[in-house]
Amino acid sequence: MRWVERFPGPFWVVYLVAAVVLDLALTAALWSAGTDRTGIVTRLPLFLGFEIPATLALAHYLNRSAAKALDEFRPVLIATEAESLTFRYRLVTLPPSAALWSGIALLVGNVIIGMIAPLLAGQPSVTALQGFLQPFLVDASRSPLPIGIDVVLLIVFALTVGAVLCHILRQLAVISLIYSRHTRVNLFRLAPLYALSRQTARTSIGLVLLFSAAPLAVPEVMRQMGNLVSSAMALLLVLAVFMVPLVGVHRLLDREKERLVSENGVMMETAVGELHRRVTSGKLQAMDDMNKAMASLEIERAALVRVPTWPWDPGTLRTVMAALFLPILIWLIQYGLQRFLG
Repeated sequence: MRWVERFPGPFWVVYLVAAVVLDLALTAALWSAGTDRTGIVTRLPLFLGFEIPATLALAHYLNRSAAKALDEFRPVLIATEAESLTFRYRLVTLPPSAALWSGIALLVGNVIIGMIAPLLAGQPSVTALQGFLQPFLVDASRSPLPIGIDVVLLIVFALTVGAVLCHILRQLAVISLIYSRHTRVNLFRLAPLYALSRQTARTSIGLVLLFSAAPLAVPEVMRQMGNLVSSAMALLLVLAVFMVPLVGVHRLLDREKERLVSENGVMMETAVGELHRRVTSGKLQAMDDMNKAMASLEIERAALVRVPTWPWDPGTLRTVMAALFLPILIWLIQYGLQRFLG
């Protein structure tokens, strides 16, 4: 990513160019080998050739936005300058060993799912390789070259996505730590708290785009049991990515809200006691001031009750939910059209 930053212009242009070049190279290789007819392309290599740079571009974007979110969060951050720099470093950096092992873990997990899925679907004769490639084998021609390219790209894709997912989880862990232990809570100054929740929202939307690319590009993948299970797990992961890092600060806000409402209740109890004392003793002077005081306490209580204890504005939640369900709606439309049109 530091290498990409050296280029002039927007960083995403570099990844887009890389995706186009990779796709053109893959297409040329298949055509020159005679495994694909000229003018006909297989979907899996093109999809993976685009998705690998796109995954790295997502990580690059999230790194930039995380650093900016931390700057916006600074007014309510309880940390020394050294701690703040440590948080920034951990938000944008992943140890090489973690990247490697995460990629290997995802690769092995995909292989296991590919082996188990045929058994669940009643196809025990399907090999591990066929299960790994799943429906994409329909795109392979008579030559083994496309299958070999598919396997290599799937391995690179799994390693890339595994590393990026590990990095995203590391970012979310740092955000959760900041929210839980290094946040100055003020119910009347919530705007800075929204900075990191917008980061978790961006992460969720980015993962939705990443996970929904395959079903939208190659709809038949959702006919496989393994992919259905993986998609359901991905939806739960996306929701967790948005919500779980915010639980700590939600508890802090909830406790602060309870404290202020309790203080208001004590003041209201005092005011009511004073009112009863005056009525009982017949000293009804300055009752207008007493009425204003009690009305002010009621206004304060109503305002406190309305204060949200989840650190996001309403627009953020609506955007995440729309991004989550839009790919599902598109896939259902595709599936319905396929069934209707045959």
